[in-house]
Amino acid sequence: PWLGSTSVPTVYNPFICFVPASGGFYTLISYLKGTETPIVGTYGLMAPQAFSPEITDLVTRDGSPLKIKTIDTLKPNEQVVLHILGLVA
Repeated sequence: PWLGSTSVPTVYNPFICFVPASGGFYTLISYLKGTETPIVGTYGLMAPQAFSPEITDLVTRDGSPLKIKTIDTLKPNEQVVLHILGLVA
C-alpha cells in the first residue's frame, strides 16, 4: 500500500545570494572543501534563519525549483554565521 504524506510543506522566504559555481568564488569553495570537480551549478549563500536548511528542502529562484545537493555550514565556535548551499536545477 501507498502511504500518502499528511505533512504540509512550510514556506520560508529567506534572503539568499546566488553565485555561479565557477570563477573566483568556486575556487575558494573548492579549496576549502578539497574538491576539483564542480557538482553543483549555483551556490546559495544564506544567513542563519529560524530554521536550518535540510538536503530534502527545495529552493525556488525566479519561479524555478532548485534541489539542494550540498550544505556546508560555517560555524566558528559553534555559532552559525553562514549556510553555503550547493544547488542544481
